[in-house]
Order: sequence, then C-alpha cells, then structure tokens
Amino acid sequence: MEILNSQGFDWIRQAIDRDQLSQVISAIEAQPNSGNIRNILSNIHALKQTAKDITKLLPRQNGKPPKLIRSILFNKNPKKNWAVLWHQDLTICVKEKHHIPGFGPWSVKHHVPHVQPPIAFLQQMLTARLHLDDCPETNGPLNIIPTSHNHGLLSRQQIEEFNINKEVISYEAQAGDLLLMKPLILHSSPKATQPQNRRILHLEFTYEDLLMPLEFGECLK
Repeated sequence: MEILNSQGFDWIRQAIDRDQLSQVISAIEAQPNSGNIRNILSNIHALKQTAKDITKLLPRQNGKPPKLIRSILFNKNPKKNWAVLWHQDLTICVKEKHHIPGFGPWSVKHHVPHVQPPIAFLQQMLTARLHLDDCPETNGPLNIIPTSHNHGLLSRQQIEEFNINKEVISYEAQAGDLLLMKPLILHSSPKATQPQNRRILHLEFTYEDLLMPLEFGECLK
C-alpha cells in the first residue's frame, strides 16, 4: 500500500494461477464479441469469481474493503492495434444522470451516463488491471509517469510538460500479472510493433459511496 500511495502504482505478479487464467480466457473467447467489452462481468458471469478473488488481494482503506464499480475488457490485437495518448482516468459510470454539486461534466459512452466526480472521490479510487496475455515491449505495454497522481487534475498543457520533463517507465507483464494503479496517474500505451493479443481485464474500485440519488452503473455482488 505504501508503494501504491507514493508511486501511484504497484504490481502483484502472478495474481492468479494458470488454471484460473485458462478459464477466464476460455469464457472470453466463447463470446461473439471479440473486441473491447464494457460491463464485462454482467456479460460474462464466469468472470465474477475471478473478480472476487482479485478484490480479496486489494488493500483496505480506513478499514473499508474496496467495492468494484466498473469492469472492461480491453482487447488490443493484430486486427485492432491502437495507441492511447497520455491521460488520467477521470470518469465513473452511473445508472442515471442527476445534477449534484461537484459532479460534472457529464458524457454518454456506449449508451451509459458517465460523470467526472470531485477530485477527492477520484483520489481514493483504485484500478486493477489483470493481464491475460504476455505483454513484452513489442506488444504495446502501459507507460506510466510515477508520482504524477500527486498533482491533481492536469490540463492538456501540463500533461505534455510532464511527458517531456518527467521519467516515463514502460512496464512489461506476463499473463496473470495484476497492475494496481491510481486513476489520476498519467498513463498511455503505444501501438504494438509486433502485435499479438494483449487482453486486459480492467476493474475499477472505490472505497466510498456516491451521494444519493446517484448510483454506480455496475457493482459486483
């Protein structure tokens, strides 16, 4: 937890074993949609146990366990090979739009309302990214600027300055590795130079509840 808070990220290497990993991959490959899948735990119920196992690995905050509020499968592959610019993760998905002071701007992604919550809410969140495939340097690994989460919300100009002046670390991973990261940390990923499957189960967690009547768009039960 100390490394996660200070650096903005940490690793749990080989968080799940090969048998469980094979089950996860088989469940995903059985789906007709081979691309990115949002709300994947609702679409593929077989993954819920893996999500619960990952939740048990995560730290508590002030005695509170983490609550899963979003799940996405990112599927970068030879046919869909893209780059992601430097950014912070700033939105959460909710069931319905309600005007609450401090929440905004609003957007709609894949027919689901999204909103930027107050910075204090973002600062206590945690993201867990489970690698389902090996990700060497040639397969578009995640780039991170350590400690950048400590600087709050950054403008596009500030992000560009960070990219020029700060240390950038590229992280390779093996299938089964779990990356923990703060949503406000600056991160990006290049196109793969030798593209293979680079599937990632992306899970977002919170330790706090929303102000009513806002409700999270997804919760693990």
